[in-house]
Amino acid sequence: MLFIDFGGYCNNIAFVNKAFETILKKHGYRLTKPRIAVFSILRESRRSLNPYEISKQICRSGDDINTVTVYRILDVYEKLGLVHKTRSGYTICDKLDCEDHNHCHHQFVCEGCEDVVELHFSDCEFAKYFAEKFSGLVVKSHYFEFSGFCKNCKS
Repeated sequence: MLFIDFGGYCNNIAFVNKAFETILKKHGYRLTKPRIAVFSILRESRRSLNPYEISKQICRSGDDINTVTVYRILDVYEKLGLVHKTRSGYTICDKLDCEDHNHCHHQFVCEGCEDVVELHFSDCEFAKYFAEKFSGLVVKSHYFEFSGFCKNCKS
């Protein structure tokens, strides 16, 4: 299992790009210009972006991409654990190749600057409570998003 922990937003772009390429190839995907463009836009953003915003940013840079293509790329990235879906779009996973689904899917979104911070904590107690309360359900995944103001925006 390839598990890369950045410890938050990573400024080592060469490292992130190599990890991204490794993950795509490991799962049988080619490194195409549209895939690189979508990943680059998300990597450079500190906030969640929706497929339309990603498409517009790529087009502004002089390349052309269809929004449907962006949706398809994001589906692949979500399946590979490269991105997480938030209320307002998609954000890069702090841990590329997110195979350990116990650590992720919790974000804090600042209502001021729109920064997205991935929160890492165990869901064991909540999962036990949920399983007891709703025993007839089969839960395949979950998602928590907290919102408010970061320390820079709270004043």
